[in-house]
Amino acid sequence: MEHIKERDSIMETCLIKKIEQPNNVIMNPFTANLLGIPRKKEEFILRLGSEAEEIKLALNDTVQDYEILLPSNVLKKFPLPTSCEFEAYYGDNELVIGPYLGVYAGDKDGIMFHAFSYFNEYLNNYGEMKGLIVYFNKNGIDKINNKIYGFYYNPVYKIWESGFFPIPPAIHNFRPMKRPERKFFNSFIKNTKIYNYRLLNKDTINSKLLKSETLNNYIPDTGFLNNKNDIEKFLFNYGNIYIKPIFGMKGNGIFNLKLLDNGNIKSIFIEKGIQEENEFTNVDEFLQKHDVLIEKPEMFFIQQTVGININSKQIDFRVGLDKDQSLEWKISFIGAKVSTNKIVSNRSTGASILKPQELLKDIYKFSDQEIGHILPEMERVSLAIAEELDNSGFLMAKLGVDLGVDDEGKLWVIEVNNLDPGNQMLKSLNDMDSYEQIRKSNLLYGKKIQGFLDKSKNNIVLKFDRQKEENYISFSDNNHKHYELFIFNKSKKTIEYIRSFIEYYLSSNSLPFSIQKTIGRVGIKLNLVAKSDELVKIIPKISNETTCIT
Repeated sequence: MEHIKERDSIMETCLIKKIEQPNNVIMNPFTANLLGIPRKKEEFILRLGSEAEEIKLALNDTVQDYEILLPSNVLKKFPLPTSCEFEAYYGDNELVIGPYLGVYAGDKDGIMFHAFSYFNEYLNNYGEMKGLIVYFNKNGIDKINNKIYGFYYNPVYKIWESGFFPIPPAIHNFRPMKRPERKFFNSFIKNTKIYNYRLLNKDTINSKLLKSETLNNYIPDTGFLNNKNDIEKFLFNYGNIYIKPIFGMKGNGIFNLKLLDNGNIKSIFIEKGIQEENEFTNVDEFLQKHDVLIEKPEMFFIQQTVGININSKQIDFRVGLDKDQSLEWKISFIGAKVSTNKIVSNRSTGASILKPQELLKDIYKFSDQEIGHILPEMERVSLAIAEELDNSGFLMAKLGVDLGVDDEGKLWVIEVNNLDPGNQMLKSLNDMDSYEQIRKSNLLYGKKIQGFLDKSKNNIVLKFDRQKEENYISFSDNNHKHYELFIFNKSKKTIEYIRSFIEYYLSSNSLPFSIQKTIGRVGIKLNLVAKSDELVKIIPKISNETTCIT
């Protein structure tokens, strides 16, 4: 007999149990109603990312409330690690399980392994995200079978385990995705939402903002670089200009040209944080030394220099913006960067990080009232930029807007970064609460665009019945096997300690092993022969202080 219980505001939790009976998903009418499955429904599609299969539904009053019996043949097809908690919702004849977030780490294995420690900082918020998080790179994409090979996060042991998975419904990209990579993705990934996947070049951004009546007054005069005449024209008009690469990052490849009283040109060039100064008699002589500006002028643009150099200090303000589960842009933080005797104020060139209120008061000598006008204006301009760029057609969830304030208090847009602009300055400001909130927002955005966190849907939590599980790691038996463990930590000293501990512990327990190589300065690769129950004892001893990948 069907019975209905009143739901409270807390999301209900259902227990998944494995059965050997093939094909049928079994639950009682109450649980089916809890999921929003219509009465008398006999079959539906079960989905995890690109993996979907039509299965039959059998309602059985003898099954306990909040229990879902899944056949073993279905569980073999759907990679649902028992260590993870999932959520599910029903809609359009599909029971969608997730969230399932892919994290794309570029086209090189080395970059991928080095980036694990970086992304681990997001996982403090896994409890609110839940689901399957898979880290992969281009080499792990199997176009023929429509799968990816990567590493999923095991929240029980806080390690990453390797495996094959369906194409994720959402992919967070935080590495520069080159045009061939974008074409490769678009050739077979049709329904996946990839966000932050295209680096918008600075010239495109400036051109778009200049067309905005709200924003064009904040953009310095900007032009294309076609030939030396463009440089001479800007120098004649302004006397002080910048030549910037359209895909520049961290201040690299930037030229500052200043017309001196004697008619010569002072050039300052930055590459890899090193500033080089020269003086030239004319533009031709300058271009002879920097012929890349003639050979590839389309890779650069020219910009008027605005007066943001105050008392020999180059100053700009970084406004961080992020989308969360509301799918709306939010101001995450405002920080100030100050460089002395530099043409840029990037952290990579040694800039100091300060709170904006302190800097505006101590260096600009602005009053509290003036500061009370400038900071809200920074927020308004940054939000307007984010909304304008949203119309570009690319899915973005993170932006960094660099603003300058001249000595008269006028605001200028220096540049906009849309490829995972860093939040590291918050660590310098000792604002770890904001830092963690940003990581949380980034994850919840990826969850929301998959259809979760939607109050109009009957979302429930799914947990596996682990009573018969020997452990929460995805090992099928307890025979001796060969395992590869990649172990990372940001501290070289910690890695050296872990390496010594591993050698001592494994030797003491007579387990065959070898440390094949050191991965950069912050990781080691361990080859190990062990049973799964032996591995389960080893991993907690090393994973508390490291990033462990199996």
